[in-house]
Amino acid sequence: MERSWQTPPTEDPKSKVDRLAVVVTGRELKKILGIVKLPYGTGTAQASATHQLLELCSMTSDVVATCFDTTSTNTGTVNGACSLLENLI
Repeated sequence: MERSWQTPPTEDPKSKVDRLAVVVTGRELKKILGIVKLPYGTGTAQASATHQLLELCSMTSDVVATCFDTTSTNTGTVNGACSLLENLI
C-alpha cells in the first residue's frame, strides 16, 4: 500500500486552515481516507493526522511506501512528515 499526501487549495484564499488529503492505493485499492483540516501546516501535524487516519482504518501495518511533494515540511530529516510518520508506524 502506498500512502500519498498533498495539501489541496482551500475554498477561501484568505483562510488560515491547511488541509491534508490522505489517499491509499494498492493492487485493488484506491481510497481517500480523509481530507483533514490542520491548525498548522507542520510536519508534526501532517504526520499525526495521517497516522490517526491510518489507525482509524486499521491500515497502519499495511503501509510499504509513501509519496509526497518535496516541501521541507514533508522531507525534513528531523521534523518532516515522512520521517515523523515512519517513526509513528
